[in-house]
Amino acid sequence: MAKHYDKQFKLDAIRYYHDHRELGLQGCASNLGISHQTLSRWQKELRDTGDIESRGSGNYVSDEADFKSILEWRNNTEGPFFMFNVTMQNHSNYGGDFDNFDPQIVAKFKNTYSNKYLNKYLSLMYETDQDVASLLSELSQSDRKTIVVFWGDHQPNDYVVRPIYKEYGLDFDNQTYEQQQQRQKTPFFIWANYDIQEQTNVEISLNYLNILLFETAGLQLDEYQTFRKNLWQGQIPMMNAVGYRNDDGDLVEYDDAPEEIQNLLNEYQNIQYYRMEREYSKKK
Repeated sequence: MAKHYDKQFKLDAIRYYHDHRELGLQGCASNLGISHQTLSRWQKELRDTGDIESRGSGNYVSDEADFKSILEWRNNTEGPFFMFNVTMQNHSNYGGDFDNFDPQIVAKFKNTYSNKYLNKYLSLMYETDQDVASLLSELSQSDRKTIVVFWGDHQPNDYVVRPIYKEYGLDFDNQTYEQQQQRQKTPFFIWANYDIQEQTNVEISLNYLNILLFETAGLQLDEYQTFRKNLWQGQIPMMNAVGYRNDDGDLVEYDDAPEEIQNLLNEYQNIQYYRMEREYSKKK
């Protein structure tokens, strides 16, 4: 089982040690089912800062703690509330060992290639699934209309997915263009605690996602969003760092794009540059 120690557990553990000093640090930690190094670290953190941080899986803040903060911000804010939140749990070091996380997902392959990193990544994803379910469950009980957009901005590092390629007899270092495109895919969902139009199997690139969000929420698009919507529903329905999908459904590398598409992409880049420069100038 993955070990999660919330703030209250840590405080109780420190209090237990102070109440049973005759057992020593090692004895108290053993009774609590933790290492003496962990108990010592919690003590030092409380002594030095006056508080204890709620950290979870790995060496970054857990999704559990992250989502708890989101709910606190939302519940303590009146009127419209918007938050752009980047979770850190699954950016963890998949090669390290942590006293607050034990991988519980094991990938069993025929080959003997090490699955250590993959197991940790999949285990962290499992934890995320549980925490997202808890977050949405909490929001579903609220009368305040709420929309959540959740997506992955990239797949894990190459060393994490190499065992999968090895298992299926694929050459990771010489990927086809289609395989490179597969490495760009991540899941997403738009969820609301009120009725919205349901859609499944939607393929969209990240640069168009906020258009789908606005339309789902019934919000008006600005000129920039309208420009991108025309690309999305027209000649460039999907694009990423590797290339784009044309209106025939074919994957195309940017260098192979016809002149008409190149002109559209250049226009897109110019608009992006102008908007970034305008926003930067406002902040000077």
